[in-house]
Amino acid sequence: MSDSESRAGLGYGQLAFILTLIAIIVYGFRPVHRWRLRKIPGRRPKWFTGTLLELRKRGAARTHQIWAREYGPIYKSFGGSRPFVFVESPELVRQVLLTNTYRPVFPSIWLGKEREFDKANILAVRGEKHRSLRGAWTPMFFSGSLEAFSALMNEATDLLLLSVAAAAKSEKYFDIYQAIGRMTLQVVGTTAFGVDFHTQEHDPAAKDCHEDSERLQEAVAQIFSVNAFSFSAWAVVSLLFPVLAPLVRVLALLLPDRGLLRMKAARGTIVNSVAHLIRVHRRTLEKEAGILNGEKAVQTTTRQLREGTMEVRRGVQPGSFIDLLMRAKDKTTGKGFTDMEIANQGFVLVLAGYETTGNALGFALYLLAAHPEQQARLVEEVRRFGMDRRPSYESLEELPFVEACLKEALRLYPPAPTHIRQAARDQEIAGYRIQKDQWIGCAVYAMHRDPKYWQAPEEFIPDRFMEGTPEAAAVNPDAWVPFGGGVRACVGEKFAMAEAKITLVRLFQQYTFELKPGQEPLELRNTITLSPKNGVIVKPSLHKSARMEE
Repeated sequence: MSDSESRAGLGYGQLAFILTLIAIIVYGFRPVHRWRLRKIPGRRPKWFTGTLLELRKRGAARTHQIWAREYGPIYKSFGGSRPFVFVESPELVRQVLLTNTYRPVFPSIWLGKEREFDKANILAVRGEKHRSLRGAWTPMFFSGSLEAFSALMNEATDLLLLSVAAAAKSEKYFDIYQAIGRMTLQVVGTTAFGVDFHTQEHDPAAKDCHEDSERLQEAVAQIFSVNAFSFSAWAVVSLLFPVLAPLVRVLALLLPDRGLLRMKAARGTIVNSVAHLIRVHRRTLEKEAGILNGEKAVQTTTRQLREGTMEVRRGVQPGSFIDLLMRAKDKTTGKGFTDMEIANQGFVLVLAGYETTGNALGFALYLLAAHPEQQARLVEEVRRFGMDRRPSYESLEELPFVEACLKEALRLYPPAPTHIRQAARDQEIAGYRIQKDQWIGCAVYAMHRDPKYWQAPEEFIPDRFMEGTPEAAAVNPDAWVPFGGGVRACVGEKFAMAEAKITLVRLFQQYTFELKPGQEPLELRNTITLSPKNGVIVKPSLHKSARMEE
């Protein structure tokens, strides 16, 4: 090769390097996205990271609260390369939730079966498939089902009360948030699957399956303990460089880091538990249909079916979630749901049933312990209800202040600080043109604490949700959306509220709670959901009426 050819080759290489460098620099500034959203106020994104560093520093809840105060009811942010438009007023939040029915699919670093599994998630599917799955979920949350489940919720609370009693006897502080998490996991097992997971500390049968129950609890806790930054280094790369997602998925499969391995193990623990139940119940359904061993079809009631499946099954009317789902038809195919689809719904239900109710109860108990005057009002309502009366689903209507306390806790600490949707079409929001497929967020935590929509927004005032009070008259109902709205609203809202109310009633029939000093304000963990970072540490005491009866 001549010197001139070598110099030409070197020149081309240098040119390619310079062009690549320029392309990376330009890509990092997102000029197209910034131009498209130029009229919407918001933080100026930093190169490549956008506004992620600020979110990581303060957490999503607090950061969006600051942005909403600074920029108003609509503003933009950049999650790495992804542009977001956020709204924070009741009218705009309602518009976004009702007119945009798609949840966006965040970049996945899973490949193979893990990736296919996630695609069957009720939170990810769209259109007719979503309607079909949501229809299959719905019977679990009918009033008749909730009335039957209330007995199982009471039984789970019986074991929780044993943990509280032990702490009260020793006159020591203990983490009631952790104890509640164990209880909610038991409730998910008995109501959704007809199986007792034996997760509570004072369960007599827990010793025989301690290792399995601990593994399940740790798996659920692991999934909710991480965010995009702490999950895996591959997740961060995928977030910053979505165009490289296919390559990142392959690299993550071949070179998984510790965080990815922990998450895969946690997912596997839950999925395997659900899959085992499905396999066992599938055999029972086949026997019922008379297709195993030439047996004739037998007419079996739902209760008899569940009682006969496994020794640990519980008879629940009108049917456990898995039982109902395995009998349901997928309206998009006319056939039953696949075992993978059923397992995925069970996976979601375990996580949602554990986290949503557990957090709501934890925050409610924190607020009540921090406000003795409101706690006294709740105890008085429970006293009028009956100190020895086990609450049923129907009887919960007699406890408006209990419900008000829970709703106020959910206002101050909603399960998720934001709800994200994907624009279904080109539309106008607050006078700004939003293109189809743009990701739109609802800043729920910020709106719930905005003085424009709530009087004394940082204060715990349950009367906001007591009908007939001046505080309630001042409330815009559209300003309270802890469970979302529209067709993507939380399908299990009634279940979660019923479980939380039953638990509060049972606890305050016997005890009052003193908050350990030093927890105000409560430190929060911002991950998939909003939760107490260090638990809720309280000291339970038998209140006067309970001591007199004792």
